[in-house]
Amino acid sequence: MPRQLQIALLLILLVQAMGTLGYMVLEDMSFTDAMFQTIMILTTVGLGEVNPFSTAGKWLSIGLMSFGVGLVLYSLTQVVEVLITNAISDQGKLKKERKHMQKLQDHIVVCGYGRVGEQVSRELHAAKQPFLILDHRPERAQAARNAGFLVLEGDANQDEVLLQAGIDRARTLVAVLGEDAMNLYVVLSARELSPGLHIVARSSEDTASKKLMRAGANEVINLHRLSGVSVARGLLKSSMVSVLEDITFGAQGFQMEGVQVASQSALIGKHPREVQLMCGITFIALKRASGEVYRYETDLLLMAGDTLLVIGNPEEVKKLELLSIRSV
Repeated sequence: MPRQLQIALLLILLVQAMGTLGYMVLEDMSFTDAMFQTIMILTTVGLGEVNPFSTAGKWLSIGLMSFGVGLVLYSLTQVVEVLITNAISDQGKLKKERKHMQKLQDHIVVCGYGRVGEQVSRELHAAKQPFLILDHRPERAQAARNAGFLVLEGDANQDEVLLQAGIDRARTLVAVLGEDAMNLYVVLSARELSPGLHIVARSSEDTASKKLMRAGANEVINLHRLSGVSVARGLLKSSMVSVLEDITFGAQGFQMEGVQVASQSALIGKHPREVQLMCGITFIALKRASGEVYRYETDLLLMAGDTLLVIGNPEEVKKLELLSIRSV
């Protein structure tokens, strides 16, 4: 609340208290009658006097009419000013957000800001990746704004909303809505609007995972299965899981990443060991676009569409990412 409005409201309460006390002392009114008389004067209701005033009571009434009524009117103008200012400010923020959205290129669209979407957004923000959150629930959209994220409030199942999110310019779409059916609709719409888009979707059932893949998702993550596997591994190989979690979440200053080789990348035709020397990263595995996975010892040369699984510090990983998209 603005300071001017706080002061005005405090003065109104002070005048109300002084008027009530004054009538109780000067006119021997009860607390209720004194407060009622004071409020009538301050609000200019004009219902008359509770009791006939003495000379002192009249002077008190004159003071309340001269100072109190003006104070009330001033406070009302302050309230109106605050409301108008906030409305203009909100409109300005929305316009600024829309302009920012229109400038986004090669970004990530996160559909759904629930528990999973929130964590995805935090990780993307920490990695300094350009992204946009899409959610139709006002309270979740506001929560994302409060966290400092760029938000478009709308239904991800609507084509026009996806286009507003820049789906045709985006690099990746992440569908992490609460229901498999909703994610399926999003995947279908996104694939139709942007055939080359990389789509990652969450699912809760194996049957839904298959349908999401058929609908056009490039990757489907079954959260229940993933959680179950993590718990089982934690029970059987707790020390190994701890190490992997530290690497995955960057707790020890380095991270595990999958970096895809672009069609005109300078990495095409090079051996993974050359890339390791160039960037300082540790190469783990190579995945072809067709799905085959090869270990570090492979003699295969890199091709467009390959994904390199590596471990390195943020600077080393960033250098590899730049090389993966930079043309020769």
